[in-house]
Amino acid sequence: MKSAFIIFFTLISFVIEAQSIQSIKISFVPMFNNQLLELDKPLNQDNQTISKLKFYISNINFLDGDQLVWSESESYHLVDMEDRESMELLLDIPDNIDVSSLNFDLGVDSLANVSGAMSDDLDPMHGMYWAWQSGYINVKIEGKSDTCPARKNKFQYHLGGFLAPNVSLQKVSLKLNKVEDIDVSIDIAKLFETIDISKTYEIMSPRAEAVSISQKIASLFEIRE
Repeated sequence: MKSAFIIFFTLISFVIEAQSIQSIKISFVPMFNNQLLELDKPLNQDNQTISKLKFYISNINFLDGDQLVWSESESYHLVDMEDRESMELLLDIPDNIDVSSLNFDLGVDSLANVSGAMSDDLDPMHGMYWAWQSGYINVKIEGKSDTCPARKNKFQYHLGGFLAPNVSLQKVSLKLNKVEDIDVSIDIAKLFETIDISKTYEIMSPRAEAVSISQKIASLFEIRE
């Protein structure tokens, strides 16, 4: 009988340990030329400013090598520089897993797009949904520059599209050494090194340029040490 109790409590302890979780925080840190990005602050000699930076992060998961060890259900997060709380994501994950990479999508998958307007971070009230074509804007960047010929020198990049050949959703994979709070930086200055604002200053619908710029933005995410 004593042996049976020992086995029982050993099994209970194992289950409790297996279900033990830890909370980790993923913080998104927008930068400009290695400095913290501030909205509406002149950034260079062209008086360039960023007035809006918003993007969707979805399908968050952790891998150990090629093996999926954890994934978030209903994984859709709107990161908005005007809402500081949105720039920090809190995840509850098992504390006994080994990981080698953090993976996520930049944008909203086709399933959510064809499901129509939804709630929470996917609510159209956030200004990230094209009602005229029933699709989400994955990334929104707006600002001003003396080199922009548009009215009031404003540039606007609203990047979306989920139908081929203009699928703008991008996959991001970042190497990790261990599971802990993670700072993910994105240096927007590197994006504008590839864009001539005097020629390309307004993208407001799915098209090849939206895909190209989305690819560049996805490549800018880095683990900030």
